[in-house]
Amino acid sequence: MTNNDLPVIAAVDGSTHSRQALDWAVREAARRRLPLVIVHVRPLTRTVDEETQLREADELLAEAVRRSELIAPQVRPSTLAPLDFPAAALVSLGRDASMVVVGSRGLGGFRSLIIGSNSLATASMASCPVVIVQDGR
Repeated sequence: MTNNDLPVIAAVDGSTHSRQALDWAVREAARRRLPLVIVHVRPLTRTVDEETQLREADELLAEAVRRSELIAPQVRPSTLAPLDFPAAALVSLGRDASMVVVGSRGLGGFRSLIIGSNSLATASMASCPVVIVQDGR
């Protein structure tokens, strides 16, 4: 792949912020005619068994694909569900991406924060541009 056809990485976790980030990423991939990879990182810190994690990831990614098809049917996304720390996985994927798109906050408990820790860590460590989509924008 050349730099002109590296994918847009869209991180999803089921939060409102990640759905808005997905919408932005789909439109951007369509506008630039780039591949789209929708990623749900299964966190290493969860205490749920792997089978449940995989089922939840499959459901979340299937919904994200359906949502992307409504926004831009010409974009045919692929999906990934790595088991890792979210920021580490996104930074790694960003090495071969045109950009990584994340929501400003995920499902974490610190609602008062303007930007979530995973979004901030990804933006500070990624080797590609990181777009942080804020709620309602």
